[in-house]
Amino acid sequence: MYVIANKDGMLQLTAKIQFAIRLALMVIVQALIIVIVGFQLIGKDHFAISLFA
Repeated sequence: MYVIANKDGMLQLTAKIQFAIRLALMVIVQALIIVIVGFQLIGKDHFAISLFA
């Protein structure tokens, strides 16, 4: 019984870790898209100025 519960706990932990990794990857991809679109729309000089202002 304990072994089964422990396995379930490990599975839940693994699922949470996988979910966190997927979420982080999605956020990184979205940030990259925003940066790339920003560069194309605003132009590199203006974007750099607004980024470091």
